[in-house]
Amino acid sequence: MSRKDLFEKFYEKCDGMFPNKAAAKAAFNNLFDVMSDALIDGEELGITGFGKFYFAKLKARNGINPRTKEPMVFPEHRVVRFDAAKSLADSIR
Repeated sequence: MSRKDLFEKFYEKCDGMFPNKAAAKAAFNNLFDVMSDALIDGEELGITGFGKFYFAKLKARNGINPRTKEPMVFPEHRVVRFDAAKSLADSIR
């Protein structure tokens, strides 16, 4: 599902809560901005009943450049991970 599709479903569910589609779009975008800012600041983001976004640190590792076949080192870096809440995971299974 794309962001556009997600917004359309969000707007349908709001059913008149916003005066117009532009106001709903602004609220939708603000929500994602707040979530992104929290993750950028290194905060863990937990949404009850949905799940938790958090950072994991990947260790440096050796690899091979597939184009040149030369060895290379992938540096240590952080990635965002997601753990689904138990209720969401159970409903998916």
